Amino acid sequence: MLGSTNHGATASGRTELRASTAHGYAESEIAFMQQVARQVAVAVDNALNFERAQAYQRQLAQERDRLRVLLEVNNAMVSKLDLRSLLNAISASLRRVIHHEYTSLALYEEDKNRMRMLALDFPQGKGLIHEEMLVPLEVPSPAALFEADGRLSWTTRPWKDSTRLRRG
Repeated sequence: MLGSTNHGATASGRTELRASTAHGYAESEIAFMQQVARQVAVAVDNALNFERAQAYQRQLAQERDRLRVLLEVNNAMVSKLDLRSLLNAISASLRRVIHHEYTSLALYEEDKNRMRMLALDFPQGKGLIHEEMLVPLEVPSPAALFEADGRLSWTTRPWKDSTRLRRG
């Protein structure tokens, strides 16, 4: 015996009842199974709606956390004048929403084709990367670049090939 579980909301399916012996079902049994199928359809819709609501709730919580980090970064920018303190505050805020091992701020020295590490937040660092470190740009490495307009982009090209770092 088959009963439709299409409740008209979100899911379609069927409820199936089988017996090992062949016999016909009475009208009252068919009506009862149809009633069960309608109840199953309501239960399935409720479960699916609950799952969707939980997913939206997780999404909203993640967005709330990211907005909170933006507020913290903004507050750090207006309250901290020292680059190291600013970078440490920003990195600590970001670490709660984006996994990363270290954050650094380096400036491009065009005349020497290198980067000078001005500030570094690397809690697990062993000293191989340090502030005031000079990084030649002959060797390409993947890096995230923040553009002047606030966009984030990824590059695998050497810094010297990046037109984003040159001012015209």
